[in-house]
Amino acid sequence: AGSGGALSMSALKVSSAAGYATSLRPEGEDADRPLKIQLQLPCFLNMAACFSKLGLHKPASEACDEALKLDPKSTKALYRRGMARMDMTKFAEAREDLLQLQKLDPTNADAGKALTKLATMEAKSKASAKSTFTNMFKKQIVEEVDSDEEQAPNKTSSAPAIPPALAAAAAAAASTGSRSQAEVTGVRQYTLQQDVAPTVKIAGLYDGGGDD
Repeated sequence: AGSGGALSMSALKVSSAAGYATSLRPEGEDADRPLKIQLQLPCFLNMAACFSKLGLHKPASEACDEALKLDPKSTKALYRRGMARMDMTKFAEAREDLLQLQKLDPTNADAGKALTKLATMEAKSKASAKSTFTNMFKKQIVEEVDSDEEQAPNKTSSAPAIPPALAAAAAAAASTGSRSQAEVTGVRQYTLQQDVAPTVKIAGLYDGGGDD
């Protein structure tokens, strides 16, 4: 907490210094620019460093914007803005800053390390996004299947009861004992799909033959 408070105070001080430097405006643009670069550029660079350490990446990037307006070839401003953009997951913009830094200073070791870190962060971000999308897609499929199963009608009907009249007729036929009539040996009940009319079949025998 103490370190964060000190950094906040430092950012406030350099911000005030940058404001003071802005108020110093000698006559003429040519005379003004060297003074602004001399006084303001270090202030904006220090502001960017303080904001970055505080995790305030957007203000850090904006401070670097101001520094680069004063000196478009400032390697410190390019590096610090590139790092701030990287932490904001603005990978394409961060790469532009770091590649520009390498172009201005090919021997800059920090630029190479930052580009390596950028590639790793970008790969992890893509993998995470892909995993998130895949899990969302799987979840949606499962929910749709569950919904379809809940809404599907029960296509198997319960076994219908044998009509009393049919049961009585079967019993009467069985009690006659006449071989001239179909001998009722039993009643079988079938469970059919709902879209088929319920049917009850009586199995009988005709002189040793069987009919349904």
